[in-house]
Amino acid sequence: MEDIQKILEQLEAAKEAGTVTDYQQARALEAAICHYRKLAEDEKKTVLSVNFNVVVTGEDIDDIMCSALEGGINYWCDKAEVDGKYRGEYASEQISRGGTLILHDTEEDRQYVLTKANFLAGLERYLKRPAAGDFIECVDHELRIDTGYVDAPAADCIIQYALFGDVIYG
Repeated sequence: MEDIQKILEQLEAAKEAGTVTDYQQARALEAAICHYRKLAEDEKKTVLSVNFNVVVTGEDIDDIMCSALEGGINYWCDKAEVDGKYRGEYASEQISRGGTLILHDTEEDRQYVLTKANFLAGLERYLKRPAAGDFIECVDHELRIDTGYVDAPAADCIIQYALFGDVIYG
């Protein structure tokens, strides 16, 4: 921290002295000052690593699956079919009820199996590294998912985490 602060002070002193008159050098000096200001701010931050529990209901899973199947994954998945018999009225209700969906990849002509276990693993990974938005709320002293905030990009990330362990499309 002391080295960064010292460099920042020297750069700011050079700017204030007015010795840099060339336009490109002045821009480079300003960029360096901005860079070192950010480094100084970053060193002041404290990052906490916390573990927390989130209650996930069957309805939450159904809602997320609905967002995924009705727009979230459609750009890389051209077909989702129920494996076996329907466990609910819609394909989006299969996962919460212990069923399986076969998702067909349009890019590589491959099929992927989505189960409740890998869906929940994908959701957990997403909650650790949210990419699209925050949808956790506190209800009755429990953290829960507010599926009203789970949009298509978030649902897509959850499904990709579930199937691939990472976001590989989009």
